[in-house]
Amino acid sequence: NTTRHGVRESLLAAPASGDGSRWDDGNGRFAPRMQSPNNGGPRQRWFDDDQSDPTYENTTQYQRQYYTLKRIEGVAQGWPLSRLLSNLPRLPPPDEVTLFHARAHLKLYDTLVEVGRLHNALEVARGLKVAGLIHTGGIVSHKMFLRECSRRGAVAVAFEFVAFIGVADVRLCNMLLSVCAAAKDSRSGFAVLVLMYDAGVAPDCHTYTTLIYACSKSGELDKAFETFRRMELDGVKATVVTYGALMDALSRRVLELTASPAAGAGPRAVRLGRPVAETAEEVRRLLTRCFDLRAEMDHLRIAPDATLLNALVCACGRAASVAPL
Repeated sequence: NTTRHGVRESLLAAPASGDGSRWDDGNGRFAPRMQSPNNGGPRQRWFDDDQSDPTYENTTQYQRQYYTLKRIEGVAQGWPLSRLLSNLPRLPPPDEVTLFHARAHLKLYDTLVEVGRLHNALEVARGLKVAGLIHTGGIVSHKMFLRECSRRGAVAVAFEFVAFIGVADVRLCNMLLSVCAAAKDSRSGFAVLVLMYDAGVAPDCHTYTTLIYACSKSGELDKAFETFRRMELDGVKATVVTYGALMDALSRRVLELTASPAAGAGPRAVRLGRPVAETAEEVRRLLTRCFDLRAEMDHLRIAPDATLLNALVCACGRAASVAPL
């Protein structure tokens, strides 16, 4: 979406006073109209090969805007990374490179992340680090990259990104756990917990709660409660969100036993060959655990929230299809 960068409007603005040789730069000023690949002319570079390397110091405002539009459209069109990098200004030697010189590369990194080309974005960040910008891991946005990983279920590239950052803290590990939970990958979630222990990072309440949600979404009820017991052994105090994750795990298990693909098809457990009485008994045990969890919250003076109560009501509603309540 190039309009958010304020580029497309300036490039597509009408020429002032019918003068086709000048173009509005978006700020009330006018710059010489340049030949671009989009207006039928030959493809041109802004700088001759025998001139100095292109940098932001020796470009006009219009040229920078045109350059930004070209980069964004190239990413949207699926240009390979090598072609995108060939259009960027050359970086100075490693002992002279600064954050100012890497501005174009960092903007390309942000654009690649926004469109979901996560592997290419990580390669750009690695290239900057090799080029001499050794603090690239602290410059790029961790939240933006891992949020896009969470949306796409890209667990492997999320682990690669955290390894590239090289600084293990509880905030970064919690974001990595959120990626695992969104992908319903509890195994990778426990791998994150092992990495935290190895790095000397103490898990907090958010860490254990996210891991319980990962177990809940992957259908591993026993592992969810094992994680909760480990949380208690580590002396981490649970919150209403933690109990909500446990209630969600119980509710999902009840739904798994009672779900029907079509009206009149019968509970899933029955269709898989389990007797109705056995299914009903397991559902009763699950409901007992739900209300025991609710009683434990009352004992600890933890007020339930809407998410927890919704999971409890859903469990009761689904259980009524196989067992009288």
